[in-house]
Amino acid sequence: MTKQNYAMSSSVATVAPVSRVALGAGVFGAVLGASAGLAEGIAGYRAGTMDKQQAAMHTIKEASGSGLAAAAGAAVATTVGMGGVVGLLGMFAVGTAVKYVWNNAMSGACKAAVAAAPAEPAIAAADSKGGKVVKQ
Repeated sequence: MTKQNYAMSSSVATVAPVSRVALGAGVFGAVLGASAGLAEGIAGYRAGTMDKQQAAMHTIKEASGSGLAAAAGAAVATTVGMGGVVGLLGMFAVGTAVKYVWNNAMSGACKAAVAAAPAEPAIAAADSKGGKVVKQ
């Protein structure tokens, strides 16, 4: 094997494990984020601080952000070759930074989407007294 072929094969071999690790960590992070987001959404819905749409948006936002943060942290730690406690700290730092940026970016987007949507469905029905249209 020539020196050039060895360099190409070793770089390809390095990329595949990084992408597998990042994908696995991202899926795991998304599942955990969805669980936490759904639990918060259910609590908010029962307390009356969130409607169903807000709870669903919160769950999606948490799942996406947590998955992205876990994948980014795992990719950086794997690429740099960090392992053990240093690797966990690296993943924690990168994941925290990504999740912080994600939350700030999505906070405004989610508020705008919820504000643009109608608060309740406008279902009109004829009232039995005089045929007036009322919301149900």
